[in-house]
Amino acid sequence: MPKEREQEEQEEDSTPFAPSYADVRLARAILKSRRLPTELALDILELARYWPEQTFSSTSSSRSSITGSDKAATLAFAVPVFEEDFAKQFGCERSKVKEIEVELKSHDQGWTSQGGHGTYQTSSWTELSILHNKNGANSVPFEELAKRFQAGGAPDVRSSAIEYSGWEFATRPDLVERYPQGGEVPIGWFLQANKVAAPITNASIVWGTDRFEGNEGTGSGEGFLDALREGDRILLWARAKWRGWECHVTYVKLTVRYGF
Repeated sequence: MPKEREQEEQEEDSTPFAPSYADVRLARAILKSRRLPTELALDILELARYWPEQTFSSTSSSRSSITGSDKAATLAFAVPVFEEDFAKQFGCERSKVKEIEVELKSHDQGWTSQGGHGTYQTSSWTELSILHNKNGANSVPFEELAKRFQAGGAPDVRSSAIEYSGWEFATRPDLVERYPQGGEVPIGWFLQANKVAAPITNASIVWGTDRFEGNEGTGSGEGFLDALREGDRILLWARAKWRGWECHVTYVKLTVRYGF
């Protein structure tokens, strides 16, 4: 067997299986054929984490830096929670987001005069926001909003940018606020801090209904999944606070897993 083909097959074998909605329905039918109660069949699939998923990724670089103000935010990534073509497979059955997984590569400006090298005591981080579509097709197209966000700015600036657009930001619980978000409008869930003056931070983050994965620089994500609903967009921001600080996002992969 050619080495290239062998390598491809090995990579395919190492990729975790993600069921389609058709797979979920088939598994339900098999369990019911064993005369299991419907509730028990659903519990088995839930415990097995037998969930369809959708993956989005980007390798375009985004940079947020402080020059003339004390806060900065740059939109690095934005995805629909229930992408229309993907959601069609669920038919009339209502689904909900069970967990999100983020693979992230980012770093700060690479130097500091304030100490803390290699720690997560930073003013450079990423955060997630949820954008609700209140008016459906009557709302301003998201692509137009994205252009407004290109100017960056603190949370209050981002909030004012969507006034009268038919969209609104979800409000995060106060208890999940982390430095350096203090005093800001609560529209961003702290995702991941960059290591101070480190070349790059590779992070793998899971916010789920039954599990959490991250490191000491990862936000808890509490309340994030509960705030998601059909028609929403998930936005990832590169954030920096205080002059001289920067946040560079070079890679994002976001996986959304759905249950019923």
